[in-house]
Amino acid sequence: MPTDFQNVKGIVFDFNGTLFWDTQLHIDAWMRYCAERDIPLTLDDFYKKIHGKSNEAIFKILLNRTLSPEEGKIEEDNKEGLYRNICVERGLGLAPGAEELLDRLKEIGMPFTIATASYYANVKFFYEFTRLDRWFQFENIVYLDGTVPSKPDPTMYFKAMEIIHQQPTDVLIFEDSPPGIQAAIASGVGNLILVNSDGRDYSSYPYEVINDFKTVLHRF
Repeated sequence: MPTDFQNVKGIVFDFNGTLFWDTQLHIDAWMRYCAERDIPLTLDDFYKKIHGKSNEAIFKILLNRTLSPEEGKIEEDNKEGLYRNICVERGLGLAPGAEELLDRLKEIGMPFTIATASYYANVKFFYEFTRLDRWFQFENIVYLDGTVPSKPDPTMYFKAMEIIHQQPTDVLIFEDSPPGIQAAIASGVGNLILVNSDGRDYSSYPYEVINDFKTVLHRF
C-alpha cells in the first residue's frame, strides 16, 4: 500500500543498500576477506550473520572472539579497503531514481539527511565517489563516529531527526536491512519505506516496498 506523504516534513535515508546499491559489493568484499583467511562464508551466512551489522559485531562472529580496538581497526581497514577497491572497479552510481528524487527534495526545500552504519573512511569515500556534496553537507551525515551505537539501536535515527529539526512522527525513513528497519521502527518514525535492492522477500513487513526512487518522485 502506498505511503501517505501528507504529513512528511523531513526524510532520513539509510545509505548502503538504499541510496547506494552495494549489497553485492559488500558480499564480494567479505567473501574475499574470508577467503584470504580460510574462513568459510556462504551467501546464506552473509544474510544471517553479517548483513546490516557493525564491523565490530561481524569480526566477533567471523573470528569467534572480541578484538582489541587496535586489532579491530586493522581488520576494518583491510576489509573496507577491499570494498572500496571493488566500488571503483565496478563504477557504481546511486540507486535508480535517487538523483532525481534528491534533486526534487532540494528544489522544494524538504529537509533530508543520511543515517548510515558506516565508518568515517567509507562515508568520506562515498561522499566523494558519488558526489553527495550536490545534496548533503558532510557534517550533517550521521555515521559510526564513536558517539552513537550502530543499528538496530535507534540512536542514529534520533540524531538524524534532530539534524533536520523534525519530530519522528513527521519523518519518512528509507531503509533496506533488518537491523535498519528495526532501528527505524524503534525510533517511532511516522513513515517507513523499504528499498529492495537485491530481490529480498519483505512480505513479513507491513510497509511499502520500492525498487526505484522514481516510484515516489511524483508524490513530492
